[in-house]
Amino acid sequence: MNGRNKGKWFMKVNDRVTENGRHGTIVAFHTKGTVDVHFDDMDHEIRRQIGQVKPLRQNGRVTQVPLLIACSGTKTGGKKPAFELYDGSLWRSFRKHAPQPSDRDIPIYALSAKYGIIPYDHAISDYDLRIVGNNKRFYKEDEIKEKDVAEKIRKQWNAGTVLFAGGKHYKNALRQAGFEVIAVEDLTNFPNKNASGGVGKQRQALNWLLSTYLPSQRK
Repeated sequence: MNGRNKGKWFMKVNDRVTENGRHGTIVAFHTKGTVDVHFDDMDHEIRRQIGQVKPLRQNGRVTQVPLLIACSGTKTGGKKPAFELYDGSLWRSFRKHAPQPSDRDIPIYALSAKYGIIPYDHAISDYDLRIVGNNKRFYKEDEIKEKDVAEKIRKQWNAGTVLFAGGKHYKNALRQAGFEVIAVEDLTNFPNKNASGGVGKQRQALNWLLSTYLPSQRK
């Protein structure tokens, strides 16, 4: 990614959106991945799941809340697109359910300890670097602190709202960089909210998000 992301992928207050042919304006964001929208044909605002509304084109572009998926320690090796290099359970789910790129889809990125935020199909070389908490007493050569990953992120992107699938250290790094983080398993409409936590629940939520709001266009 060249230069700082100037927010073109973020829905924000006052952005214009559409739902089932109706147009409206975002009034506020809330936790659990919901937004208040004032539709043009209504005299009051109503609450919607982020995935229910789509951004209207503005100056030929759209704004949208991106989905970030944390990298994995398990990798397939070599140099290849990030989604093919990472081989953890979340990325295996992504390869199974992800749609073809489209302006209608939520923009998807990988969050890497080494590279920061990169497009999911950006080619990168294999590496061994693991994110750890800021308060760990001793650090190994293959470890990096949350705050150092946060600094990489700040240099790449302006802070905004993101959907996120991954572990606590990456979530902490995003928050330290000033982002509002909505975990995929915390989305209001996720049907298995009572499932046990951990990566298993994250994988269920990611599968649900990709298949429900980002239906695959692959034949």
